[in-house]
Amino acid sequence: MASEAELANQIKSLERSLDRFIRESERSDVQMRADINYIKERVTELKVLVTDHYVPRIEFEPVKKLVYGVVTLALTGVIGSLMALILRQ
Repeated sequence: MASEAELANQIKSLERSLDRFIRESERSDVQMRADINYIKERVTELKVLVTDHYVPRIEFEPVKKLVYGVVTLALTGVIGSLMALILRQ
């Protein structure tokens, strides 16, 4: 069996380990709180960016029609040129 001195040393060692564990968990708790606050701030910033720079579908529709029209015109010209080349031969 272990002597009283050995048991006392083991108990002190366990107490030190427990104290170290408590300090580390307190640090990690503080770090988690800081991380959560940082995430909350970033989400708030992103909400502001989205509301300031979001283009609704109604405002985007004229731009979409213009771009589709220009692309259609260009493709019609290319396809017409290819057909003219093919039909000449």
